Amino acid sequence: LYAAVLYDQTNDALIYVDNPDQKYDPASLVKIMTALIIAEKGNMEDQVTVDGSLLAGLPQNSVGIELLDGEILTLQDLLYAILVKSANDAAVVAANHISGSPEAFVQEMNTYAKELGCHDTHFTNVHGLYDEQQTATARDIARILIEATKNELFMEAFSAIEYIIPATNLSKSRELFTTNYLMSGESALVPRDRRVTGGRTGIMDTGERNLAITAKNNELKSIYSFVKKVVDNMNDNT
Repeated sequence: LYAAVLYDQTNDALIYVDNPDQKYDPASLVKIMTALIIAEKGNMEDQVTVDGSLLAGLPQNSVGIELLDGEILTLQDLLYAILVKSANDAAVVAANHISGSPEAFVQEMNTYAKELGCHDTHFTNVHGLYDEQQTATARDIARILIEATKNELFMEAFSAIEYIIPATNLSKSRELFTTNYLMSGESALVPRDRRVTGGRTGIMDTGERNLAITAKNNELKSIYSFVKKVVDNMNDNT
């Protein structure tokens, strides 16, 4: 499985495509849409209380920030946890805060996707954990990310290499680091690329990895969305 889209934002032009409309499991790239809606609709200063029952359905090994029932964080903290750490628990709690339930939030995700022309994308959850009904394409993810780059709050979190969540009523402070090695340079196999200005990564059950990034080279801004089977010691983010 391989699919890719390289889009030149500066000149509004497609530079490269390969299987752009091939449907695949988007994994944590789902969080791009989740975070975009949170950034557009939410007040980052909102105090959000964690309802532990919302997290009961997440697998024990699910990536998260170990949110606790009754813990209070700002919506901004949750947004950064979603985009920097790829935190599944933060995605569920923030979605519930915005729409009243994760299920209602998913409906908003699908409506928004259709408005952006993403006719081959269907979301079933807010975090990207595997569901056979959840699909996306490289072209559709690029469309969503193009829209997301217009939102300053989204881009600030999307481009963050690290973020500190201050101590809460139930937890000491948490230091988050990006899961995107192209930004952090923490992997010998994936050196840091200073042209990359933001990114979200993911892994599918089949072993394929997906990536959606923004980049800038001089005055040229671009978006790259792709999925490819790569070595197993690339970062696991979903």
